[in-house]
Amino acid sequence: MTTIDEMTNECLQQVRAGIDGVLVLLDHESERSEGCFSALCLLGMVKAQLDGLLAERERMLQRLVGVTGQSSSHHSAGNLA
Repeated sequence: MTTIDEMTNECLQQVRAGIDGVLVLLDHESERSEGCFSALCLLGMVKAQLDGLLAERERMLQRLVGVTGQSSSHHSAGNLA
């Protein structure tokens, strides 16, 4: 069964892939169009922010998994004593 977190991650990765595709097109067209160059710069900044948020989200999830793993190991160690 897919969790909400997994669906969110998949959706964000799809958005990221879509942005990458648009950036490639804008990069190609920006040589001939100042408007495309401006859009390329703007979308590049949006992608950089999205990448930063995804990285921060991943760090938070890793910390959460670490904390959850530690607390469950403390409980199991207590049960053995």
